[in-house]
Order: sequence, then C-alpha cells, then structure tokens
Amino acid sequence: MNLLIADSGATKTDWAYIQNGKPVYMRSSGLHPAYLNRNKVLAELRKLFHSTSPDSILFYGAGCYSKDSCMVIKKILIELFGNKPIDIFDDLTSVAHAYLGNKDGIAGILGTGSASGFFTGGYKIKQVSSLGYILGDEGSGADIGKRILKSIFRSELSGETVTYLESKLGSLEYSEMMQQLYGSDRPSYYLSSLAGIVASGDYTDEIRKIVESGFQAYIDHHLQSYEESRNKTVTLAGGMVKGYSELLSDVLVNNGYTDYKLAGSVITALAEQKSTKING
Repeated sequence: MNLLIADSGATKTDWAYIQNGKPVYMRSSGLHPAYLNRNKVLAELRKLFHSTSPDSILFYGAGCYSKDSCMVIKKILIELFGNKPIDIFDDLTSVAHAYLGNKDGIAGILGTGSASGFFTGGYKIKQVSSLGYILGDEGSGADIGKRILKSIFRSELSGETVTYLESKLGSLEYSEMMQQLYGSDRPSYYLSSLAGIVASGDYTDEIRKIVESGFQAYIDHHLQSYEESRNKTVTLAGGMVKGYSELLSDVLVNNGYTDYKLAGSVITALAEQKSTKING
C-alpha cells in the first residue's frame, strides 16, 4: 500500500510518500483553500509527484474547517491522483494525531497564524476561534512580526535593539516597510517572515519581551479558555515553536504549565506512525 500524507500550513506543505513502508519527504507551497491559485498549484504538484502513485491520501491542512473548504482541496487531489480514498482534516488534528493519539489534551499551532483545540480520542471537541491576523492569531509569526514593527516605528526600542534589527532585516525605513506590508497580497506572510528572521540570531532582551508578550497572549486567549488547562497535556507545533522554543518554554512554565511538549516535525511523526502500522 502506498500512502501520501500532507501537513499543510499557510506558507508551506510538508508531504510524506510512504511506499513499501518507507517514507520519502517532499515540500511544496502552502495549500490553504482560501488562497489557492488552482492552476499554479496543479503545475507545482504535477512536477513534484510525477513519479508517485498513492493508493490513498491523508491530508491535514490549515483552513480545512468546513465541507466546502475541504472540497476545494479534494478536487485538486482528485485531479492529480484520480478518485482514490481521500481523508481531509484540519491542521490542528495533525498535531493531535501525531502526538496526542487517543489521549485527552490540547493541540496548538504557532506558525504564520495560531490555533488551538481540545481533543479526546483523536477527535476535536472544542476550539477557540483564531480570528486571523487582524483580530487574533495571538503568538503567531504574524502577531509577533506586528508587535516588532509597532515597537520600531513608535520609537520604543533602544539603539542596541535597532542595530540588531537592522543587521537582520536591513533597512528599517518607514515608507519602505509600510509599502512591503500594505502592498503585499498576504500581509500575514510578510509579518511572519520578519518574526522568523529576527529569531535566527542572538536577539536582545527587548525582543525577548516582545515575543514573550505574544506568547502570553496565546496562553491568555487560547490555552486558558480550556477548563483546567494547566492539568492537561499541551502539545504545540509550528515555526514559532521551533524558532523561539526556549523562550516559549519559559512562558509556559511561568504560567504553571508543566505537562507540555514542543513538537518537532509533525509530518515525520505522522509518517513514522503510519509506516509502523504498514510494516506491522
């Protein structure tokens, strides 16, 4: 049995093609049903999967929260691979299936956007509304990027921090950065890219406090919305988890969370799990 698994966020999609019980990993652009350029996606995926022939497909994706949004993805997959068995879940479920299994717990994502849900037996029974980068997405790359830009242009940062940001981001010219932000087709991508770049160095205490404020907001508006959340297993995945793992751990512990996991590659965990089952 050949199985194709996808873990798709807003920015990128990680794929695992399991053939004869062995996974091969690939990557494409994000497949968010609200932002798909159908012809562009089909061209990219036809090139990527030219030598694959899955018997079934398991797709986890950001934005796949309704029958209509799932159908957008399903039509793409049917056009690529034919009428094969296809199961589609949202991206939070990928974290839950990969790391919680049948245990009760909270699964969360801190990537370009942010999300959380409470799961039992592999099924989501409660979810806090993410609200997107304009109203919500607390603790996400977009949220942290927004906080950094505000601090820059409201002159709230020391010379040391400004110098650090210039070394990572180049020019901090107001008109230039505002043009990139408001002239972008996807402002959340631009904001998230800033947060990711800033994380790749020895950032200052001021940057640390900015990021902490985003993670604290995620705890306040997401985790604490679940009854007795501090007594439940919390598993978090996504780019901001990877980029700021030590800082995120500190914020969780300071808020009384001890049973938590900062997950690595979700697609790897899913592929290893499925490969083990296939191999018996």
